[in-house]
Amino acid sequence: MSKIIFVTGGARSGKSAFAQEMAGKYKEVAYIATAPITDTEMEGRVRLHQQSRPQNWKTVEAQKDLPAVFKNSGHTVFLVDCLTVYIANAVVGVVDEDDELIETAVQDEVEERIMREIGRVIEIVRERNLTAIIVSNEVGMGVVPAYPMGRMFRDVVGRANKRIAAAADEAYLIVSGIPLKLK
Repeated sequence: MSKIIFVTGGARSGKSAFAQEMAGKYKEVAYIATAPITDTEMEGRVRLHQQSRPQNWKTVEAQKDLPAVFKNSGHTVFLVDCLTVYIANAVVGVVDEDDELIETAVQDEVEERIMREIGRVIEIVRERNLTAIIVSNEVGMGVVPAYPMGRMFRDVVGRANKRIAAAADEAYLIVSGIPLKLK
């Protein structure tokens, strides 16, 4: 039986640790790492994540084409950490952070692509009876970003989170390390 578990919360709230604890109930897990290493700070963050998970989990790097990972892997349990970074990968390169105006057509194209990919992941999980634990940041509870790229990113992440939460069998909000079950 397929299962989608959605884990969201603020930065450094304990989302990853909670998701890893949930995934630890399964024998074999494909850990889908979405963050590219772009500088020494990110390298340190990635190293901490690597050290915190079991050695027997298979790490799959996926900065793009998330549906292909689900489709082509022989695993039945996946931990995606994290969707927010995956979406950032889709935005960077299409939109420049210095842009003072982002055309609606560009924003719509990025959002439609992300929503198609999320829809396809959901379909694959359901069709193949997989388990997907998906981690994402809650980015809509803070200050409205002062620049267009930040607002676009926040909007796309918010809509993506809403789509996954609607499809999820379980959803959790992590606040200050405390998981609150939403569904």
